[in-house]
Amino acid sequence: MSVTSDVATGIHAHPGVVRVRAALLRHGIDDSIIVMPEATHTAHAAAEALGCRIDEIAKSIIFRAGERAVLVITSGRNRVDDTKVAALLGETLSKADADFVRTQTGFVIGGVAPFAHTFPPIVFMDEALLEFERVWPAAGHPNTMFHISPRRLAEVTCALIADVALVKRASAALPTHLTPTENVVHTHEKLIRDFYAAFAKRDAAGMAVCYHPDISFSDPAFLMLRGKEATGMWTMLCGRGKDLEITLGDVYADAEGGRAHWEAKYTFSQTGRFVHNKIDAVFAFRDGKIIRHVDRFDFWKWSGQALGRFGTLLGWFGPVKALVRKKAARSLQEYMDKQEGKFPAPG
Repeated sequence: MSVTSDVATGIHAHPGVVRVRAALLRHGIDDSIIVMPEATHTAHAAAEALGCRIDEIAKSIIFRAGERAVLVITSGRNRVDDTKVAALLGETLSKADADFVRTQTGFVIGGVAPFAHTFPPIVFMDEALLEFERVWPAAGHPNTMFHISPRRLAEVTCALIADVALVKRASAALPTHLTPTENVVHTHEKLIRDFYAAFAKRDAAGMAVCYHPDISFSDPAFLMLRGKEATGMWTMLCGRGKDLEITLGDVYADAEGGRAHWEAKYTFSQTGRFVHNKIDAVFAFRDGKIIRHVDRFDFWKWSGQALGRFGTLLGWFGPVKALVRKKAARSLQEYMDKQEGKFPAPG
């Protein structure tokens, strides 16, 4: 069955498709959006309609982390292991209903594109997609798809590439043709080390220069900071951390991403209590800079140290986490307003 020209024209003019097309052109990517004869609500249906392998379908799955959306771009054959994603994020995930998906993304389920969302989500991408020269995501409407290289998709969405599959397939190991050169590994690893060396010296400007201008940062206290919000947060912490002690552990980086283990010892200014926090960080890179940074740590353990008995008893409780995040966001906003932008910009 084919699509009539009138139907195709109408779908191409759909607001969701228009947003996706504009995003493609803005990033210098060819408009490869095609209209399918029928809605492709499943990866099997999409693969059959396109005549490609189901593995080449890039599904966009939305989860909830509190009131924020978490997007996982996964291979059509794989199911997402939300416990793996939650561990990477350092935050409990829940399923997103149709209303939440529509409100956060501007798309309906079955037509969710990997970018051009109403509210930018936190993004992870299935490493299995790197096996293919091109993959097929939805283009903003259940009857539309487009093709893109998985590496370019990761760049455009600022995704962290990881094993997110419920059952890791043997073929999902990093292909040999993606093994980075020694120079690239050294460059990204050095970037991470430079970032934490600057942090240890409470050098906010030195940290900011390691970040891409479009940096996005998240941790259990700040679910999403972008651009100068991220460098403002580090500047605030450097200024307040009079007794701050940073220890950097294992670091690994390649062309696709990086990770590091680091520890911070400091006095929590709001309570005067000593904190020894242990953090695992993951990174994505663009143009030789860090464009995505996720810190994860045990919020319950941290709250017990920082808040005392109250945190020990209730640090696991969702409303308590929400309260801490609200206070953290308010504190950062007040700091940024007081500074009037007089702190290092990323890049």
